[in-house]
Amino acid sequence: MYRVPTVRLASLCLAALLVLLAGCAGLAPSAGSGDPTATETPTRTPVDTVERAPYPDPPDDLTNSSARAVVRAYEAARLQNALRNTTTVTSFDLGYIYPDNVTVLNGTDAGLYVRYDGSYSYGTPDSHADGVPIESTYLVNETAVTYLGPEDLPYP
Repeated sequence: MYRVPTVRLASLCLAALLVLLAGCAGLAPSAGSGDPTATETPTRTPVDTVERAPYPDPPDDLTNSSARAVVRAYEAARLQNALRNTTTVTSFDLGYIYPDNVTVLNGTDAGLYVRYDGSYSYGTPDSHADGVPIESTYLVNETAVTYLGPEDLPYP
């Protein structure tokens, strides 16, 4: 029977052990850099996002019709920008599922109080939401469009 010399067997075992432990000790070279401590960071595919929406200017000629139009545009910009501040928005639409209703509530020396009732839809890289209800009240005059809040506010 043939016997492997003890020194040779010990050398083979030691070499095998060193090869196995080399990866655990971080001795294997990293791909690309030659630095054994370097790691490659996976890159994400860029996502198309909805751009920041500009806020509309107040109407030059304040009428019920111009106030309703500016409130609808302001509400779209306000919601879109608020969503962009909290998440990556890939799509946005105002009134997509349910039609919106923009109503002039009252006219005073300060301007027109306008109520927006409707819904919006939006998407993110991971999810989407359709028909999110929204109610807002605005004060509109020739110099400003002021968001008053989501509640029915008492107006003068």
